[in-house]
Amino acid sequence: MPSLPEKIADVFTMIVLISAAFLLSRRIFKEEVRALTGLRDWMLMGAVLLPFITGFMAYHSIGDYDTVMLIHILAGELLLVLIGWTRLGHGIFFVFGRILVPGEYALGRGGRTWDY
Repeated sequence: MPSLPEKIADVFTMIVLISAAFLLSRRIFKEEVRALTGLRDWMLMGAVLLPFITGFMAYHSIGDYDTVMLIHILAGELLLVLIGWTRLGHGIFFVFGRILVPGEYALGRGGRTWDY
């Protein structure tokens, strides 16, 4: 199976973690974002970050390898399950919605019939 070189994978993981730190700090320090953030949002952010953190930890032998790998695998499976039941699905199905749903916000010319 083809794979990324280890250095590039580490760089990508760091980019994800730095981006997450920015988004988390924005949720904490910006009042208008903090007002819209609930427990569900914090839990979802943790579920998204857990596979990246545990994968980095497993590769760099931080902690017990077997335990960290088990958590990494379970976190990845949890993320796959959550795609269908949370807002994560919007990120995947956004493109299909833009292409398949003709309307005001779709790609191409809109075909609204309710205008007078």
